[in-house]
Amino acid sequence: MKYLFALCFTFLATPLLSANVFAVDHPVCDYRLEGPIEDGDATQVAPLSSTYDGVVLCLNSPGGSLIEGRKIFDVIWDGNIKTRVLAEERCESACALAFLGGSINTGTANIRFQQRAIEPGARLGFHAPSLNLQSGGSYPAALVNNAFETALTSAEQIFAINLHEEHGVIAMNNFLYQRILTTRPESMYYISTIGDAVMANIEVVGAELPETPALENLTALCDNFWAANKQAARPDYTSAAQYFKEVRQGVYGTRNPKEIPEPDAFAAKVGDYYSSAKFWENGCLVKVDHDFRNYSEAEAQLEIYEFQTGNETPEDLDYSESFTVPVWHMLTPETQLTPLSP
Repeated sequence: MKYLFALCFTFLATPLLSANVFAVDHPVCDYRLEGPIEDGDATQVAPLSSTYDGVVLCLNSPGGSLIEGRKIFDVIWDGNIKTRVLAEERCESACALAFLGGSINTGTANIRFQQRAIEPGARLGFHAPSLNLQSGGSYPAALVNNAFETALTSAEQIFAINLHEEHGVIAMNNFLYQRILTTRPESMYYISTIGDAVMANIEVVGAELPETPALENLTALCDNFWAANKQAARPDYTSAAQYFKEVRQGVYGTRNPKEIPEPDAFAAKVGDYYSSAKFWENGCLVKVDHDFRNYSEAEAQLEIYEFQTGNETPEDLDYSESFTVPVWHMLTPETQLTPLSP
């Protein structure tokens, strides 16, 4: 008896064509990876890892071999390679796993910095690995066991990336890990909003920012920070939007965002962020320098402080935690990452 059997160890069904990696004369990209990812493609990326400041590899691929995508991730992570997905291009499935490795080690202390970014209009997509047994009859135990082993190996590859962390740089945070495992192979989880990017820790470059941040933008800086860094994980949540809905609901109904006069900065206070202490809450004081548009890597300053609900005092800030966040976080979580207007 003949058994109809096909076992796919991939993230996306693609033709058996390998990707091309080549140098380009481009204002952003030093090199490009184009086409489906197949066995051996990591060897094309390996020679790029040579310079102290790193090189930029722009990715445009529908995916392919999970194993090879993981190998490319390792080459990128270890090789001072920055990753980028340009507007109107895509990096999906195995390509998206490789993209996550974008980072460089630099400075006298050899500190790792995350260096992976998408432009508005880019399609960065993730899903669980595909494992297909074709229909047409029953299968012998050996083939079913082989399929099960392959499924376990696929899960191990994704988990291995989830474990990569150095100097505070996390290759795949738990939010994104959950999104990958719960997005079936026939679907795709795209980083399609500012909220998706914030929660998955994916940098967005080239987004249109307001000339003068409104109170809504200053509030978004606090909400985006809290949802991504302070909010407890929710195993039953299936989207970034659910986290932001919870943050905005607050605890006591005392958010009351308000602008604060500052001579050289746009500033605001937002309250009613969760505290583990009963009848207490956390507040957020945010400041953005007036000249933030003059700097490509401008950041906003945040002070997170705890106070008794209804009894906030200036002294509460004496016990605050200080943070910085990129200014593109001033865009609201619902903002769509659509291509910029020409």
